[in-house]
Amino acid sequence: MFCAYYFMIKINNISLSYGEEVVLDNLSCDIPKGQSICFWGPSGSGKSSLLKLLMGFEIPSSGKIIIDDILLSEENINEIRKKIGWIPQNINLPVNNTTELINLLYLDKEQQKKFRFYSNKLELDNNLLKKDFHEISGGQKQRIVIAAVLSLDKPVLLMDEPTSALDTESVDNLINLILKNKTLTVISASHDKKWANANDLILHLDQ
Repeated sequence: MFCAYYFMIKINNISLSYGEEVVLDNLSCDIPKGQSICFWGPSGSGKSSLLKLLMGFEIPSSGKIIIDDILLSEENINEIRKKIGWIPQNINLPVNNTTELINLLYLDKEQQKKFRFYSNKLELDNNLLKKDFHEISGGQKQRIVIAAVLSLDKPVLLMDEPTSALDTESVDNLINLILKNKTLTVISASHDKKWANANDLILHLDQ
């Protein structure tokens, strides 16, 4: 009987340089569907750059990336991005509140129900969701964005320092909600040991 993993993402011999500075050198990694992986390493080791490569924001110097059997390229990037939920480290949105965020993402009625579900799981009450973003903390805003992106129901989730503005309890809630959800393929970059150790895999990036 033949049995094999289906790899949602295949990173094959990727290198990335900025001038003479080598950020990633001949990196390969297979990420199975439904698994979570955390890119771990010191600042400047290429964690965020690797996420940007997966989103098509950066172009590798060499190598290739395959996502859901599609070769990442300029021609295919829009198709690939339909499969990816992206949560950057610095969340600067052209909206002032949750209602505007929902409208920006064109969430339909079913997705709005999911948004309320995820908001509840992340302990965001209705009164908080009614406030403008300048009235709430960075951690609260970060959780609102995570709930909104999750409600889009994309099979791949990319997260850059997802716990950077969260307290210990919020980190636990996020681990339970995301890393224990085996319908998602989760790729993150983090300095948080608790978050990293909760992943199925850790990829150490060292210069």
